[in-house]
Amino acid sequence: MAWDDSWRTGHSVFDLDHKQLATLLDLLEDSLSMLPGSAYPATMAQRLLVEAREHFRREEDYLLQHPTPQTGSHIAMHRTFADTLASVAEAVGRADVQAARTLIGTAHALFVEELLPADAAMVAYFKERATAG
Repeated sequence: MAWDDSWRTGHSVFDLDHKQLATLLDLLEDSLSMLPGSAYPATMAQRLLVEAREHFRREEDYLLQHPTPQTGSHIAMHRTFADTLASVAEAVGRADVQAARTLIGTAHALFVEELLPADAAMVAYFKERATAG
């Protein structure tokens, strides 16, 4: 999944994280052709999972310090995405390329259709509050 600039949320730090996650997901998907026999896809899957969890930790710390009406559902989306990535890593570990491709498709949809719009709404909420206050 190549990064698309239309996915920017307006928060430069989060956008850099998102771009890295999109790149890692793309690299992981490309690396599936190396299965079975290569450790690279498993390494990429684990790296993606670690990077996603680290991004979510930073974002959730911020959300918990500055709650929005959607903080709870936003954090739940993070959990769903991280669980999906953990399932991808498990499929890669089993060298189950078909399952890994399907789960990567699910992760892509969650990322583009749910997480990025939720982050953009969060950033807009904070900008609106800053100008109102």
